Amino acid sequence: EMSFERSLLLSLHLIAGVASLDCPPGSFIDGQESCIQCEEGKFSKTFDATACRKCPPGTESLTQGATTCSDCQPGSFSGWGSSQCESCGLNTYSDHPKAILCSICPTGKYAKNSGSTTCDSEEPYCELGFSTEMTELHGDPICLCPEGYIPEEETICIYDPEFYTDGTPEQAQCAPIPYFEIQCVAPPNNCPAGTSYNSLANKCAKCRAGKFSPGGTAKCSRCTAGSFSRPNRYSNIGASACTLCPAGTSSYPRRRSYSPTGSTGCSACAPGKYAPAGSKDCKECPRDTYSRAAQERCAACPRGKYSAQTGSTACA
Repeated sequence: EMSFERSLLLSLHLIAGVASLDCPPGSFIDGQESCIQCEEGKFSKTFDATACRKCPPGTESLTQGATTCSDCQPGSFSGWGSSQCESCGLNTYSDHPKAILCSICPTGKYAKNSGSTTCDSEEPYCELGFSTEMTELHGDPICLCPEGYIPEEETICIYDPEFYTDGTPEQAQCAPIPYFEIQCVAPPNNCPAGTSYNSLANKCAKCRAGKFSPGGTAKCSRCTAGSFSRPNRYSNIGASACTLCPAGTSSYPRRRSYSPTGSTGCSACAPGKYAPAGSKDCKECPRDTYSRAAQERCAACPRGKYSAQTGSTACA
């Protein structure tokens, strides 16, 4: 339905003797008295427009014959003369509509996906064992017009004809858009404690049970005799150090009984034996001493009682 203002304007043109219907909004009149629709990225919102205007930065027009431009939504932007909004790139964001460029994420925060409205600091950008290398780059320049001006050419601004009728053209203020390129690097000697470099997977992997890594090493080392690493209350897989066996226990191997290195746990000493903390094996109690199970040292026999053999569990 035609508005009152448009009906009045049409009547005035008919009275003035205009031969044909004037060009509606979304088009412009060329020198041959014909109407041409505005192309994508441009618009006109008045009758008889002599030209279509470019959409201002921060807006877009995706169709021909547009009468207005739509604002870019958060997570996107549009620059000089863009026909559509573009998603913010990696590690950049926009948290408001009508953005003319995306902001760079602050130090220590990242945006892993394009079109981000915020930067996330809870999850590191790189996987475990990878270090972050950032390189500052500069993209295409963005040009802005002073207040009251609109873009006419790539770097020229003119007075907005909707508000002003005259004015000297001004040079647009242009500046390159900085952004950062982030790469994840995992050199063999840069893995954190409890991990080693896996060249096949190109990442740092946790040390297996019975091994450890203090960090900065290319491979995990086996725990020495009398110590262990395994997932329990003493140590976890991915250990940065091996844990000494508690008093009254000795380390036992993961597979072979004759190799106590690379142990995944400690076993309690049997009655008649003892082991100080960090022991490789349980030792038999000397003569005239005895022990019950899991003892750090052997007890001397009471007065008047003896144990004639080593490894005694009681005195007689």
